[in-house]
Amino acid sequence: MGIDGRIVFVYSGSTVDWQLPAVTVALFKKIKEMIPEAFLLFLTNNLSCARKYFKEIDKGDYLLISLPNSEVPAYLNAADIGILLREKNLVNFVASPIKFGEYLCCGLPVIISSGIGDTEEIIERHGIGRLIDLKDLNIEKNDLIQLLDNINRERIEKIGKELFSVESYKSRIVSYWAQVLT
Repeated sequence: MGIDGRIVFVYSGSTVDWQLPAVTVALFKKIKEMIPEAFLLFLTNNLSCARKYFKEIDKGDYLLISLPNSEVPAYLNAADIGILLREKNLVNFVASPIKFGEYLCCGLPVIISSGIGDTEEIIERHGIGRLIDLKDLNIEKNDLIQLLDNINRERIEKIGKELFSVESYKSRIVSYWAQVLT
């Protein structure tokens, strides 16, 4: 993809307002000011709608792409840090975004807004990301550097698979259905 030597941040989602794609790009712009080698990989299903978010960003600093679901993990594996932002509201308080598990299962630490289901607890307990407040999108350069310096993709992937893979829950699911069906 021509991104060697870049620090790749990834957004994987749609362009619906509640997934905050415009806020994600605004956060990337702040990150880019602190880390000039930052690059945004923006995976979405609606390229024409997403283009409006990139008018003020140099074309060499992002890749906007639409992919079949089967190809998403390969692109996530090319990234360094996932971005997942949602507003603080009741729906997101009980949410469990699939993208969070996908990021972790690909070994990516996550920059995430607080108040999304149990993601905050997972990030804090395992030290595998940074929480930010949507009000100011405040993230310090030192936090980013520390996050980048401490990436252990194998460890994050293991945590992600323990928490979110079907394999981790298969025996419990089979046992549950055995009880229900007998």
